Amino acid sequence: MFKTTLQCLVELSDYERALALLEAYVDGGDYGPELNLARARCLAGLNRPDEAREAFDLAIHHAEEEWGEAAQPDAYFYRGKFRLRVGDAEQAVADFERMWEACGEEADGSEPALQAKLIEACRLSGEAHQTLGNTAAAKQVKQRVDELEEASRNYRPRTLRQIHK
Repeated sequence: MFKTTLQCLVELSDYERALALLEAYVDGGDYGPELNLARARCLAGLNRPDEAREAFDLAIHHAEEEWGEAAQPDAYFYRGKFRLRVGDAEQAVADFERMWEACGEEADGSEPALQAKLIEACRLSGEAHQTLGNTAAAKQVKQRVDELEEASRNYRPRTLRQIHK
């Protein structure tokens, strides 16, 4: 119940309430990867960049320790968005690429929610490349966005029969 409430508050951009709930729940303990990510998103939304930067880094560090190099694609996605917003386009591009790598095989023909995030990450990566003056890379990213959007339009969930073959 706690994580669902927290997630709803973060998705609704009610960062103050989400952060208060999170801090009361953890009460000085270890946040772990998922809660550090929620905390980082709250801090970024509240325009507390230094604290947000630290929380994003902790979320990714904890995820890598717990789950290996694949870490959490979401952590890279949200840190990339944050970095782009604070003017660090080069590091934002690196995070979007790490997100793509962390998704692995799921990046092609993946379920719709992940596909939407991948499309957004590519668009943001294209913006970052434009900011950096790298128009060739921005064009490549635009092509990737077009391919992802086409795959998204053609997505068909697998049936139980297909899964159990």
